[in-house]
Amino acid sequence: MPLMACMENNRPGYKYGQSGHCYTYSPGSESARKEAKRKAILQGTAIVQTTGEKLIIKTKLKKEVYDDDNNLVFGWGYVAIKKNGKQVVDWSEDRIEPEHIKDLEMAVYGFNVGGRKSGIRHGTPARGYLIESMMFTKEKLEKMKVPEGTLPEGVWLGFWFPDDKDYKFIKKMKSPMFSMEGIGIREEV
Repeated sequence: MPLMACMENNRPGYKYGQSGHCYTYSPGSESARKEAKRKAILQGTAIVQTTGEKLIIKTKLKKEVYDDDNNLVFGWGYVAIKKNGKQVVDWSEDRIEPEHIKDLEMAVYGFNVGGRKSGIRHGTPARGYLIESMMFTKEKLEKMKVPEGTLPEGVWLGFWFPDDKDYKFIKKMKSPMFSMEGIGIREEV
């Protein structure tokens, strides 16, 4: 079930799936809209945790890092803005506008809370476990005093695959990629 726009008492809002509560906001109030969306994402996270429903952002791993001693795989889970400041159009032909980076950040936090596992391919049981996640935003990079142009805006992930066969299979893949499953609203631009 996706995150959905809704209406209640002639007020716009967001909810998770058809049966979720509609969190409304006052039209024209960006802060209220964001808060309503945040509440619906948290509602979706709670539903996912209790129903087992999956919380898909796909990105090919570039410059992936492997730790063979511990069966760890690290890489960029999603990059929205390259380190040179250019916007990324992802593998699914989607992009995240710079002003909506916070929405990606909330989705990553939802994945961290409600997902945290990795299969080898879509439709396979979870065999890997999230061990590291850092959402890099322009604001965070500034606060960490990372020089502009050093890192992109996106999420860095690390997974542990306890089974040696799974880990070796991932390393042999010609084009490994992380595919974060999540909830969201696709908007035409």
